[in-house]
Amino acid sequence: MAGKCPCCMCNNARVDDKLTEDDNLSYLAVEESVRPFRILFASGCGEPFRLLVQFLIDGQWSAAAVYYPRYCPNCGRELLEYGPGA
Repeated sequence: MAGKCPCCMCNNARVDDKLTEDDNLSYLAVEESVRPFRILFASGCGEPFRLLVQFLIDGQWSAAAVYYPRYCPNCGRELLEYGPGA
């Protein structure tokens, strides 16, 4: 892979040969959120790196918003493994 190496936030099976699609999901909480909301960075599971905003309703977390950044907010790597504009 040319350019920057993926960091712990944007690493996934498409850029790291040590990972497979079966062990390719990670979530990282972004600081503290006010209940009933939480904000997470997620990578893997067949989807591009994303920022998730979730809310708790009836004891279950549900998606309120999903954002797919073009660059990793941690290392600055351009996220091209799922194609441009993915």
